[in-house]
Amino acid sequence: MRFIDKYVENGGYYIFTYTDFSVIPSKDDLYVSLYASNRGINCVDGMVYSINELESESKKVLSSILLFALPQKLVYIENTETFNPNGGKLKLIYDNGTKEIIDLTAEMVTGFDNTKVGKQMLTVVYGDKTAQFEISIKPTAPNPPILVSKTATSVILAAVSGYEYSLDGLHWQDSPIFTDLNSSTEYSFYQRIKETDIHSASDLSPALKVTTSELIIGDINGDGSIDVRDLIRLKKMAAAGDYTQNADLIKDNKIDALDLAKMRRYLFETM
Repeated sequence: MRFIDKYVENGGYYIFTYTDFSVIPSKDDLYVSLYASNRGINCVDGMVYSINELESESKKVLSSILLFALPQKLVYIENTETFNPNGGKLKLIYDNGTKEIIDLTAEMVTGFDNTKVGKQMLTVVYGDKTAQFEISIKPTAPNPPILVSKTATSVILAAVSGYEYSLDGLHWQDSPIFTDLNSSTEYSFYQRIKETDIHSASDLSPALKVTTSELIIGDINGDGSIDVRDLIRLKKMAAAGDYTQNADLIKDNKIDALDLAKMRRYLFETM
């Protein structure tokens, strides 16, 4: 076999220069990277084919296509991101039994619409053949949550249908009420649109920063004052055996009749 070293184009014809100058090349010994490129044939560089082989290659017909590899990105944000084919591979299968792997491009794909939240079936078109794969459009991240009320140990956010809430952006709950917090402490609260059967959860919202109130001993309900309502709640806590620091008026790590007595005395003296 003889290998073509280089070629130049001359008047629409190809003139080949060979590494073996002692032998005139036959038409069956053309180097594939040159001969095939002139015919739009994608063959393996460095191999030698006969003209018959190359002509057969040029006449092959595409039988079907398959998604050999899905794109790396399959989840998109509503009204924000455009389709990204990176990582996607398409397998081309021909009637002569040969196969070819090519990169997926955005121009091959139809059906992408980032204005519609939910799952979408995209269609890959190559020649007259098609293949499909599924992506998902998730909702845009919502605004920060709205504070309804706070105490020394709790924060209540405004409830929104279909939302969930978080104190750290990692752990989520359906309730917008957060309890057992520390007094005089800043917290960051987040909300997002919950995942459904139709779409993924949205990204989390920007943070709402809230500093809990100062702990006032005797302010059982955390409204910033000590009054009869706190006495009523203190009675219920003593009966149930419950404990919170702001209800422990005598600071003995329990709630009992002594705390009730001190609360009554305080109210009598301030009324």
